[in-house]
Amino acid sequence: MKRIVELDQSGRFVSDFIEGIGLPTPNNWTADICPDGFFAGRYAGSRSISGEWVKGIWVDDKALSDQELADLEYAQLVNEAMSKVDRLLQQAALRIAPLQDAVDIDEETEEEAVQLKAWKKYRVSLSRLSEQQGYPQAIEWPVTPT
Repeated sequence: MKRIVELDQSGRFVSDFIEGIGLPTPNNWTADICPDGFFAGRYAGSRSISGEWVKGIWVDDKALSDQELADLEYAQLVNEAMSKVDRLLQQAALRIAPLQDAVDIDEETEEEAVQLKAWKKYRVSLSRLSEQQGYPQAIEWPVTPT
């Protein structure tokens, strides 16, 4: 048998669940199962690596060190920045494509050539964000071309 934890849509604890006792498996259960009823505590803002719910209270098995916590926070900031960069790069690609098409078939206007260069500079700036001083805590986002 495995003990699993049911989570709500936001990742918050709902209830414990023992697999294999005849009840249906909850929809949002953690995949981070460990032996003997312990499971990874990477949800609901937990600051521990692992632990267990005991009478509605989270009991840490091992608390994170300050360095581990700082590393996790740094990784989260990087992931958030990269998600935003990916979204902005997709938007830039949609703007660049028809402008590049006009250039490729020798039908670009002077304004389209200017816009294409601005969008390409923007895309390069996005790709170099990680080189900025203070990244990812302080990011100077490039201005979106008009």
